[in-house]
Amino acid sequence: MVKMTAEIKETIENGIPIPVATVSADGVPNVALVGLLKILDDETILISDNYFKKTEANIKANPQIALMAYDSNAKKAYQVKGSVERVTSGSIYDDMVEWVHSKNANLPAKAAVIMHVDEVFNSISGKHAGEKIL
Repeated sequence: MVKMTAEIKETIENGIPIPVATVSADGVPNVALVGLLKILDDETILISDNYFKKTEANIKANPQIALMAYDSNAKKAYQVKGSVERVTSGSIYDDMVEWVHSKNANLPAKAAVIMHVDEVFNSISGKHAGEKIL
């Protein structure tokens, strides 16, 4: 895992909803917009699974994920890649349910998807676009 900088974490937090990409076992890509996502620490992002269908199936078959964070005001964009685990019990799950229900009590809060950040890339246009940062 790598440690995200304060700038990367701020861009993620300011970019919600965030497009999250997964790939099925057969190699079929899927992108979903995620509105309930938060930074747990420098290496970990929590994504709330409320209505994932294809995304859920994909992370069960292939626990790799990528997200894109873009802040138009700061002119920053990052692609973050990592491995995930889907948690449906225990303290992390309970904390996620409480957080989700504090935002909207009607959401199902099916699972906490814990993303362990492995790589970060610059995604803003220009000569450094696509370069690995971390």
